Amino acid sequence: MTEPLLARYKGTFSQGRDVQQIIDWVQGIPPMPAVAARAMRLIDDPNCSAHEIANVLRHDAALASQILRAGNSAAAARSEHVDKLEEAVQVVGFRYVKGIVMASVTRRWNPDFSPMARGVWERSIGTASATRILLTRLGRSDPDQFFLAGLLHNLGQVVMLSHPEVGKSFPRILKLIAAKSVTFSHAESEAIGFSHPLVGALVAQKWGFPVELCRSILYYDDPPDSVAVHDSGACVTLKLASLLCLSAGIGTVPCYPIPPVEMQNLAKQLGFPEGCLDEELRRITALTKSEFVTESSLYA
Repeated sequence: MTEPLLARYKGTFSQGRDVQQIIDWVQGIPPMPAVAARAMRLIDDPNCSAHEIANVLRHDAALASQILRAGNSAAAARSEHVDKLEEAVQVVGFRYVKGIVMASVTRRWNPDFSPMARGVWERSIGTASATRILLTRLGRSDPDQFFLAGLLHNLGQVVMLSHPEVGKSFPRILKLIAAKSVTFSHAESEAIGFSHPLVGALVAQKWGFPVELCRSILYYDDPPDSVAVHDSGACVTLKLASLLCLSAGIGTVPCYPIPPVEMQNLAKQLGFPEGCLDEELRRITALTKSEFVTESSLYA
């Protein structure tokens, strides 16, 4: 995947940056924590059990504690108490366990959880929720298919915020968005010299995620007239989900461009009927906002 990236980004950097510099920086990033990596592989195995997943998770005290908290939060509605990790995995469900694992990994990049880091985290959860809702509304057989892609779509921002030099540029990025009403990628490229989709795709590749997921992260923030050409729907889904997340006021950035016509076109590309696009997008935005409340309490 690296060679196509080199070709795509040749000559598109500024501020004295070049693609090899970015690749060298990403190569210095630690691998995904062993427990998280093993848990993710198990969860993707259709033959794995809650017992097997729990046996892996208990080797990371912070992760195990988070899963237990989530299990008790989910069980509270039934006035039940969960005290075993295996039971918590069953109560929470494999999809949410996967989300909790990845949310925990990314949160560790910025342990101080500054307002900017919180905004990035909220957008990852909100976009993941919106991807599932979009596919559910379309009647797809596997609405969780792109959930992880939604959760990791702004992985590059997580990593960039943690960089001692690059992280200092984020206030300027937000000011550029507010002043010019441009996208994250545009403002990042102007302020830093490169943007988060490339960094996120390279980190996802380094961590061993599937090529399809890496491509979705790489291309999702492309202009709407080109995003659809990269695959059969993952990038379009991610782009629309990220806009729906912001429309719902999740991880809000002042003056961020959320063009209604662009959202309608993306929805049409996914297969939503043209006659009720405005109403459907409003409904999905409301559902995203509601589900974010539940999701964020599990991942906190």
